[in-house]
Amino acid sequence: MYKLLTATLAMLFCTSLSASKKGREFVRAHRPPTHIVTLANHIFADKQVYRAMRRSDGAALQELGFTVITAKDNVIMEHKQLPGFIIKFGNRFAGLYSTIARVRMAEKIDRYIQRKNLTAVHVPKKYLYHIPHRRHKLKDQNYLVFSQKMPIQPRGEPRIISKQAIEETCRVINRFAIVDASPGNFGIMDEGNVAIVDTESTIRTGGGLWYILDNPLTRFVQSVVGTYKFRTSVSKS
Repeated sequence: MYKLLTATLAMLFCTSLSASKKGREFVRAHRPPTHIVTLANHIFADKQVYRAMRRSDGAALQELGFTVITAKDNVIMEHKQLPGFIIKFGNRFAGLYSTIARVRMAEKIDRYIQRKNLTAVHVPKKYLYHIPHRRHKLKDQNYLVFSQKMPIQPRGEPRIISKQAIEETCRVINRFAIVDASPGNFGIMDEGNVAIVDTESTIRTGGGLWYILDNPLTRFVQSVVGTYKFRTSVSKS
């Protein structure tokens, strides 16, 4: 009995150590360029910034120098000292890795685009930035997503999208079961191409019910719904 308990504890420790190592490797592989990290550290070292993000307090963030795009469930903003980046904080599903999923999914989509030689659909480069004074554990509360800005046409104006872009975007939606294919998650670029700006995972890794939902039937339904949403939004553009 003692040997069994010892072996079990050792296995759990090794599993935890392996997961921790993979987490560190993931963060290191997706870290922003050094000069960007240096600039960001000066901004986010102020603990008032983190408290404002946790409260989704847009007014407070504006006073702290941010341009707030939205501060509802998730916080999306920009800062003049970090030009060229959209900053995202996953407040809605904190602890369920939605922030981390954005980075991972963007990478998967980009690999698929490259492998299939798609030229009319794009995904921004996304980095995972560790918030100063927070733990290094791989959880949403400890990290931000820095997403490179794309040359997207202003919303609310007539936009032209190429047929090739529509077809290639639908291929990506089907491949990754992107159910929330609403207009706010896609941008039309100047050449009529499409930018997939929101790459949050469709099935979050929070355990429980999410694992039950992550099955071929659900993903098929999500693909159908996502494709319908996207084609409908395009027809209204």
